[in-house]
Order: sequence, then structure tokens, then C-alpha cells
Amino acid sequence: MRYYRRQWTPPFLRVLLIESGSRAIIERLLPGIYAQHGANCPVDVVTCYAGAPRGLNPETGRVYWVTDYGPQDRQKLLEELLDRKYTIVGVVCSAEPIMT
Repeated sequence: MRYYRRQWTPPFLRVLLIESGSRAIIERLLPGIYAQHGANCPVDVVTCYAGAPRGLNPETGRVYWVTDYGPQDRQKLLEELLDRKYTIVGVVCSAEPIMT
């Protein structure tokens, strides 16, 4: 919760979006990020959905599929994410029943 009540926003040097809701939300969010921070702003996505979100720049962004990492590989996923040194992390929690 760092910077929660401050006017200052950290620089968008590398963004991580974690999908825990509808894919459509991320797909609506991406154009705004690119419009405000440039088309080459690196945005990565952690998801359980197949395929990359529509609008994700494949030249600068990466998709991490949690299904590629079994229980024994979760530490590997965490290490890969930490190595990317994200300055912005967003978690989409939309209160939708996606795992029913």
C-alpha cells in the first residue's frame, strides 16, 4: 500500500497486471496505459486464460500463464516476476465467478 494516499505516482517503467477477473477488463485497460505512457510501455500479464489479451504489445509485454507452472514451479514463477523489477502492479479483482 505504498503511495496510496500521495499525489505522486511511481513511473510506469514496467507494469504487471494480474488477472483475477474478466479478460475484458484487462483488454479495456491496456489501450489507456499505452495512450498515457507510450506504446512501448512494458506491460506483462499473469493469467489463467488461454492466449494473450487483445491489445497487449507482444514486442514489449509478456504473458505468464499460471498453468505453465505446477505446484513445484511456483517459486520459479515468483523469481521470474521479481527479476523483472516492476514499478507498477495491478490486480484485477472483479468479483466474478471465473473458477466455477
